Amino acid sequence: MVEGNNYYRLNRNAIRGAILSAILDFNVKITQTRDLDETCEFIKIIKNRQNKKNKSLRLVNIKKSSDTRKTKLAMLSCLPGISYKKANAILEYFGSIKNFVNSLNKIDKIDGIGKKTKEKIIDIIEK
Repeated sequence: MVEGNNYYRLNRNAIRGAILSAILDFNVKITQTRDLDETCEFIKIIKNRQNKKNKSLRLVNIKKSSDTRKTKLAMLSCLPGISYKKANAILEYFGSIKNFVNSLNKIDKIDGIGKKTKEKIIDIIEK
């Protein structure tokens, strides 16, 4: 979601390139909102529509932080079946998100992560 239109200090081609890359290279859907209020309304509508389809949609606010560990924990806890506590165990075991992603076949070594959770995570990361 692109909020507002205060891009006057940025190169228009750079903005277009970033948006087109997100759409074409990463299959990201993008929409623009006027301000924070419209963004919040848009997110509420998306969540309501997903809930009507019986699909789970979890909204997570990852705040900018100079504490990279907190950011890593927040990222990992977005995965299905991964609580903040399990995310901490993943970082302790693998040392980094990169090592975790490169060793997906070992994620069931983490206490509390079973076969189903492992399969869901592998499906999300590899497909």
